[in-house]
Amino acid sequence: MQVEFWLVQLAVSVPIAVVLALTLARAKPSERFSREAEIDFLAGQIRKTYSDVSSGLLDERDAENARIEISRRLLKVGRENASATRESRPPKAATALLAILVGLVLVPGAIYLHWLAGAPGIPDMPLKARLANAEAARVNRLTQANFLVENSLNEPDVSDFNPSYLELINRLRAAVVENPGNARGLELLVQHESALGRYSSAADAQAQIINLKDALASADDYASLAELLVYAAGGYVSPEAEDLFAHAISIDSLNATALYYTGLMYAQTGRPDRAFHIWYEILESDSADANPELVKRIQNQIAAVAQLAGLDFLPPLTEFAEPDAATLTDDEQAILALGMVNGLEERLHNGDGPAAEWALLIKSLGVLGEFGRARDAWTKAKKLFSDNIEALRLIEIEARIAGIHE
Repeated sequence: MQVEFWLVQLAVSVPIAVVLALTLARAKPSERFSREAEIDFLAGQIRKTYSDVSSGLLDERDAENARIEISRRLLKVGRENASATRESRPPKAATALLAILVGLVLVPGAIYLHWLAGAPGIPDMPLKARLANAEAARVNRLTQANFLVENSLNEPDVSDFNPSYLELINRLRAAVVENPGNARGLELLVQHESALGRYSSAADAQAQIINLKDALASADDYASLAELLVYAAGGYVSPEAEDLFAHAISIDSLNATALYYTGLMYAQTGRPDRAFHIWYEILESDSADANPELVKRIQNQIAAVAQLAGLDFLPPLTEFAEPDAATLTDDEQAILALGMVNGLEERLHNGDGPAAEWALLIKSLGVLGEFGRARDAWTKAKKLFSDNIEALRLIEIEARIAGIHE
């Protein structure tokens, strides 16, 4: 064998071995797409109960029961998320040993494989063929129903929920059956089935809403249905969900939810390059400020997708504009109009105060962008209500929505 061959092989394989070893040493756990998305979704359901009370669609007692049950689901998903993070971290000693083995095996192994498989006449896999394979995998992937069956993703057991709340949902289901044309009843059923984690049932109700609206169904209606299918499948974007997102985009080409999940679908089917470009366009679009939760989700994932696509990219930190009273909800307008935040904060920090007021303080500070003060309030409230589980749940919900829960 010629000396030049050995020199070329060493010049290529040694730097690669060093880079791989360093990468392994700095390896971080992968992003948990579906659980974080589910937390955002449930937090949105809690916010919706407040608007339902304001509009008279729910009384305060039923709304409070709904918030408690949604919060239980939120806490459960949060614990699963934390557990997955701990389990995904490899031991440092094992990582170091693997990095050393990479260096010892890669150099002689690369030379041997090149000598064995790099002979003339052995075909390679050009880019065109790789893209064709990825497209075939996307087209032929499992349907929603088959994925649920193969992964044993059944509707969850809800027996540990509050019996009175379950009875309320049963009455709601019966009312919808008796009056299938009641769109508002179906909307409430979507909300509460989601709170129970019964996303397939929630999707069925959302599909009925779309059938009722027919040609008047919006892009958000279709995107919401597809998103429920994704949650039901544990984060998997099935062909059925893909078609619904595509229909939403055909109605509104800037629908951020549909675009986000379309990018996620490409990330799951071997086209991280397409996922990156779709998500990057969302970050650069004018709608980014209106979707802070979605932008945060993309920022947590886009660097990993860029790396898989062979791109060197770090997401910019997005700064959202100051709240505009014309675009705020009724609750947020009341908070700003009354100018009560400073007085409420001072009164609570100098005394005890009920859990509802601590929750309102954290919510108010989050709306105003005062995340440091909101975090201080959350820390103190945890100590004050350490022996009151229901109070902690109420306050923790607002801490999660404000993005300061740890």
